[in-house]
Amino acid sequence: MENRDSWATDSPGLSLTDTLDKLTSMTPFKRSEDRKGHSVPLGSRFPKEIARWVTKVKEQGQYQTTSDVIRDAVWLGLQILSLRYEKDPLWQTLLQLIEMGNDTAWEAKAYDDEEVFVSSLEKLCANGDEQHAIELVDERLRLLRGFDKRKRVLLERLKNHRLQSLLKEVQQ
Repeated sequence: MENRDSWATDSPGLSLTDTLDKLTSMTPFKRSEDRKGHSVPLGSRFPKEIARWVTKVKEQGQYQTTSDVIRDAVWLGLQILSLRYEKDPLWQTLLQLIEMGNDTAWEAKAYDDEEVFVSSLEKLCANGDEQHAIELVDERLRLLRGFDKRKRVLLERLKNHRLQSLLKEVQQ
């Protein structure tokens, strides 16, 4: 069976027929960012014996930092949990719900970010610095090439904020 997790990283992952040997021979997962350079901080408290265990693993030389050990441990643990839950018929439904929630949260954040950007543009225009505002819009639109949803959000915000003249200037 192929690993179908929608949130899987760019690693091939495991299947239900893989062995523990495959899991333990995998290259340690030590990256702190995804392919787009995104990362999030995660935190948790641990008993002292786990902290000592992490230190011992780090001292074996395959890891440079405590964070590398923890990232690999979480990566391996998540794969094991995924295999465990993949047997459950509700697992795929849960993953789809998680993905939908992530998409919804991203969309909401995009609206908030563009709202802040457009408010800043309004202030520039109110202070007579329309040329700088036009340059910023132009630069933002260039940065958003390939991010069609995000670009659409920005264009909607510009149209809704009495800044259509800026948009016309940029599009010329």
